[in-house]
Amino acid sequence: MQLQKLTRNFTVLNEIKLNIAVGDASLNTNSGCFSIKNQMQTTDDKKVKLVTDVALIHNNKVLLCRYKDANKYDHQKGWFLPDDLVKFNEHPSDAARRILNEQMSYITANLALGFIESFIGNDGSWHLIFHYWQKVDALPEIMPTGEISEYKWFDRFALPEESEIAHHGWAKYTIEKIYSNMR
Repeated sequence: MQLQKLTRNFTVLNEIKLNIAVGDASLNTNSGCFSIKNQMQTTDDKKVKLVTDVALIHNNKVLLCRYKDANKYDHQKGWFLPDDLVKFNEHPSDAARRILNEQMSYITANLALGFIESFIGNDGSWHLIFHYWQKVDALPEIMPTGEISEYKWFDRFALPEESEIAHHGWAKYTIEKIYSNMR
């Protein structure tokens, strides 16, 4: 079944109100899944990307990963905090839990929102990035899925060089801001 145009009003974390129009959405009646073929758009036809990432923290160590399919991650091959796009009608905190579950086989309920970033990406779309974090008392058992090519716990003070981190060292800046907000 094809839906011509869908407009959805929702509030993200009671801070940011969005009115997003989604074009060419489809409902797969076999699986009951709703999927969006095109990116979300504001009511003035500007593209929007909602992204969530998660910093798992153990003492001064932070989990980073590399993805197999760089095309799915803005053609970036470096280290990332586990991240993904927020699905339609998914709360960013639910997306954070989904990311850890789907990518690392790690289930948690105790995530905190570190901060939100808002900027225009290289593709011209408006990006809203929800940075979550969780401190863990013991190193959790991580079992990466097929999407992850490599993962590693890095000491906060010995993170890879910015040239080795996706998006020119973005995870490094995110981690530092999360730590500074934790104080």
